[in-house]
Amino acid sequence: MKKILFVEDDLAIAKSLSYKLHQANFKVTTLNSGELALETLKKIKPNLVLLDIILPGKNGLEILKEIKSSPGLENIPIILFTNISDQAKIAEAMALGSFDYIIKSDFSLDQIVQKIKNKLNVL
Repeated sequence: MKKILFVEDDLAIAKSLSYKLHQANFKVTTLNSGELALETLKKIKPNLVLLDIILPGKNGLEILKEIKSSPGLENIPIILFTNISDQAKIAEAMALGSFDYIIKSDFSLDQIVQKIKNKLNVL
């Protein structure tokens, strides 16, 4: 079973997407702030991180930088999951090593699950 660390502060989105990911046979650990992300990542060693940008404490881009500069964690794929559609932010995220960038409002929950399955080569 593939593991996902999902860092999202919007409780409704976190619950809805976590439920859909569980249905798709993923083990999901959800955090609602960026403060514990790196520590939790080291503990659970997920196959993928789904990371919001706007978070209490540390924002998603700061967390992305930390993960990509942490030995042993730098190769974990990270998908930024946000409503920020600013091209400069998308370019910055990709330059920092984001695996993909999903704008929440552009996709249904099922489409997001399918994108994650595709990224992890899960049928």
